[in-house]
Amino acid sequence: NEMSVVLGHAEMTAEGTADDPVRLAERILDTGEDLVAMADKERKLVELLTEDPDKQRIDLGYAMEELAERSRSAHPLSEITVDCPPDATVEAVPQLTDALAEAIENAALHADHDDPRVALTVTHEDGTVRIAVRDNGPGIPESERRILSGDDEITPLRHGSGLGLRLVGQ
Repeated sequence: NEMSVVLGHAEMTAEGTADDPVRLAERILDTGEDLVAMADKERKLVELLTEDPDKQRIDLGYAMEELAERSRSAHPLSEITVDCPPDATVEAVPQLTDALAEAIENAALHADHDDPRVALTVTHEDGTVRIAVRDNGPGIPESERRILSGDDEITPLRHGSGLGLRLVGQ
């Protein structure tokens, strides 16, 4: 769909039928940047599914604060809080921080009201670390939850809106 937008706007510009070629060029650039970002997410997802990356020690308190701060800068209207014990560290694949960044970004980006809130919570009990990303947004549509859980398959008529939550789900 996005490539059709690029091609359609480029064709109108090339044919000289565009009322505002500068606006169309800006739309082409924006859509192209979105496509590059999607390709990068797809690459990360493929790497995660096909490679056996070495695990590394991750300080969750530091990582979550850094990710929250980045998201606060990108989404200044969002209230993003972090509740993490100081000793919460994990041995995990490096893509863990990518998945957390995607979950935070998704929560802030899809807020459907004026006071978006995202709460990042880490609990550490009996050797198990649990990370929760909660928000006051609309939630994940049932059809996409079924795809993410493996209860449904992607088809031309039934598909998710992007790759980000698939990265988180892995």
